[in-house]
Amino acid sequence: MQVSIDNDELEKKVAIALKGINGRSLAQAILKCIIIKAKEDEILLEATNLEIGLRVKIDGTVEEEGCCAIDGKSLADISRKMPDGDVVIQSDEKTAVISGKKVKIKLPVSDVESFPGLPDLTEMKVSCSVLQGALKDALNGVLFSIAVTEVNQMLSVVHVKCEEGQMRLTGLDGHRIAIRALEVQTEEMELNLPGIPLKEIAKLLNSEEQKVDLCVTEHLACFLMPDVWASMRLVEGKYFDLSAFLQDKTNRKIRIDKTQLKDSVSRALLLLADKVQKPLVVQVAENKVTLEAATTAGEMSESINAVTEGESEPLRIGYNPRYLME
Repeated sequence: MQVSIDNDELEKKVAIALKGINGRSLAQAILKCIIIKAKEDEILLEATNLEIGLRVKIDGTVEEEGCCAIDGKSLADISRKMPDGDVVIQSDEKTAVISGKKVKIKLPVSDVESFPGLPDLTEMKVSCSVLQGALKDALNGVLFSIAVTEVNQMLSVVHVKCEEGQMRLTGLDGHRIAIRALEVQTEEMELNLPGIPLKEIAKLLNSEEQKVDLCVTEHLACFLMPDVWASMRLVEGKYFDLSAFLQDKTNRKIRIDKTQLKDSVSRALLLLADKVQKPLVVQVAENKVTLEAATTAGEMSESINAVTEGESEPLRIGYNPRYLME
């Protein structure tokens, strides 16, 4: 195999593919690799850690078709240090040579045949298309509220339910619930997406104007962007019954400036350190919300103007300040 690629392009696309490798010391060598595939006029980078699979299209010139598996971290480090201009990557069965201007670096390669492989996306049906910026905001709006646990797998997923022109995303960690909805033309479906690889997907959604296509099969969800294709396995099982959380029966509504609330909570956190098991007390009165913190480190009280509707009786409740900040 032999390809020629501008180093800026190589560095940028390798950094994306690097999100798909397994960096653990005990991982199989092939799972630490980025696969470079050159065929006709197309160059692809592939990587997987068995939780997420990434296929990245990279601009360049194919001088000889073939493929090779290079340690991903080494390839990323080299691309960052190579001089500007075109970089030539050549490989045979045992080694890969990366050269540019007066620099030549030789690396060992792994057996490409041992790579688990990625799904064929050419025949997949697109279930829905969403603006990247809108999906990124929605994902970030629920990913903070999922748990990292193996006790109950459903606490570590984002639940996606599509029906009647709406995609609803839900994250639940046992202490709090976050729900975001997007208006989108989509077929009806319900799926559980693993949270850890989904966080990497959210980082890749950088365009406000371009769309991402979501393709769903019986076991896989695939996100198709212009130069990046990402796939992950669905989490099997029934999600929690959310009907109790989604009832509209509320007797009080409070509207408050988000920036003022965030600034006030951040000041309270100066006293409520992680090791201090004290709640942030929130008192609600008519058109006013007061935050109070009291520890051995000191005391704080701050009032914020708000718009209150419904019951007018004073309300006093304690919150975990970290959860409230998130």
